[in-house]
Amino acid sequence: MLLAFSLRKTLSLRERQTVAGRMQRAVLTMPPGASCLLANIFLLMVGLSVAWQKRRTTRRERQDYKFFYDVLRANYGRGYYTTDRFHEGPTVFSDASRSKKYSGGGWCSSWGPFDYWTYGTAAAKKPIDFLEGDTMICSVETQGPTWAQKLVQYKMDNQSFQRSAVKGWSRAERLNLLLKRLFILQIVGNFLLCFSWVSSEDNEMADHLSREGGLPRFFEAVARRAFVVEVALAATAPRTRTKRGHHGSRANRRALMLVTMMGVAGAAPRDGYSAQVSTVQYPRASLYEGLPVDFFDTVDELMHNRLTPSSMLKVDIAFERYWKPVAAANGWDEIIATDDPERGGKLATFVLHMLENTALVADSIGTYVWALRWKMKLAHQADPVLGVMHWQDFMRSVRVKSHVPHEPRRAVPLRLILSIIASINVSVHCDQVYRVS
Repeated sequence: MLLAFSLRKTLSLRERQTVAGRMQRAVLTMPPGASCLLANIFLLMVGLSVAWQKRRTTRRERQDYKFFYDVLRANYGRGYYTTDRFHEGPTVFSDASRSKKYSGGGWCSSWGPFDYWTYGTAAAKKPIDFLEGDTMICSVETQGPTWAQKLVQYKMDNQSFQRSAVKGWSRAERLNLLLKRLFILQIVGNFLLCFSWVSSEDNEMADHLSREGGLPRFFEAVARRAFVVEVALAATAPRTRTKRGHHGSRANRRALMLVTMMGVAGAAPRDGYSAQVSTVQYPRASLYEGLPVDFFDTVDELMHNRLTPSSMLKVDIAFERYWKPVAAANGWDEIIATDDPERGGKLATFVLHMLENTALVADSIGTYVWALRWKMKLAHQADPVLGVMHWQDFMRSVRVKSHVPHEPRRAVPLRLILSIIASINVSVHCDQVYRVS
């Protein structure tokens, strides 16, 4: 089933719920942290409200299906319902630091080994939670082969990554990539990691290793802690190495590009319209002219899918509560037809009626104007604002008129107020009145 879904280009909500339920049951048979394989599936279910709604699968989601299939094969049917077959392992502390002058990471184990390094320029620009996770990955990669059949207590002072590791997944893709790698290392090495948070004071040994010139202080801290003193002091001196922290760098760039595209394409209320759209002279055309009848419902579904349920609620409120009474009172049709020569006056009347309602502030009026425009577009008509002269100036004036004091405004600098007071001539009455007012 997973291989079949890894080839599908679109999946409905019902299909996603089916595969997510089966994968969730399979996750329960795996080591802690397997929930990272469900993150992309759950994120792509957000916004789907009915079972037949379909959404395109992403390449990352299809890779997760294939990846989960490979993990099931690598696990050889082993279950992790109990930890009785695992014996007590070492306690590992890790930490990372990030600053303009120095960024590094380090870890130490109660079995003796420890290591530290300096991060390169590229890694130093990454968030601290990523460096904390990367430090942990480095320690597990080097010590994992010695932890077979062991239950390892892993301690760190970064709650962001520690909570994600306990939960098994993260909304941040950079952390989710690290958690996937950590999960595979547990399966391959046949050991389990138990994550817990400690304060920076209790994590002083790893904290010293992650900072510049901290090795002497590290040995001093080790000498104060009996459980690690005998082995750690006998360990060979660690080597300094540069690690670039490359895990997920390409994926992070793709995620940043996706977020940027979503931000540009997001539907949000706007008072005006693009200057390019209003000036470029092209013959007007509609999506529905020349469209076969069989595709009308599909195009309507896509247009409605453009808005979230909360935005559609605003569209309905603007049309039913505010526009219909205005249209009925003036004998107008409820739908403003394309190229209606009176559309400017109709929209202005609609705004003026809302302006009379003192309960509506500027942002609310702008939102309902945007909602009415969308209602007309959903009714297969052109945006009624396009081609209306002076519309932006009119809406700016409406915003000034409907301003209320509780709306946030930039504060007057205190130094400006003090300079005004200092420049007042107390012996001149008009100077006092005009300057203070």
